[in-house]
Amino acid sequence: MKTKHPTGSYVGCLVKFIRRRLRLKLIECVIYYSPFVLQHP
Repeated sequence: MKTKHPTGSYVGCLVKFIRRRLRLKLIECVIYYSPFVLQHP
């Protein structure tokens, strides 16, 4: 029987959490910098 490693699931959850945080930060940066980009095409 193959059992799921708790560390593996924990790392997967951590990676998912970090990716979500990075995506939110990236969206914040895009929203923050979009006016400058629009002003200077």
